[in-house]
Amino acid sequence: MQDIVTVMVTRRRPPIPKQRQVRRLKLYLREWRKFMGGVSAVDCAIALDIERESYLRLEREPWRITVSELDIIAGAIGVK
Repeated sequence: MQDIVTVMVTRRRPPIPKQRQVRRLKLYLREWRKFMGGVSAVDCAIALDIERESYLRLEREPWRITVSELDIIAGAIGVK
């Protein structure tokens, strides 16, 4: 029997689409809160009706804040 060389043909796969990076805006909530009269994190948490730790998490991760929450925070610290 003779040696038979076979060729493997592969299909070209379409490229995997790249996921778009999440656009992260820096809101500087802690800096604004301290600049506008030193409002405490507890006051902002009370305005949002959440716990202080949850508010501090929002300051660390501002991409989680909704527009309505941002409006409440702005009113609490005195930004118009």
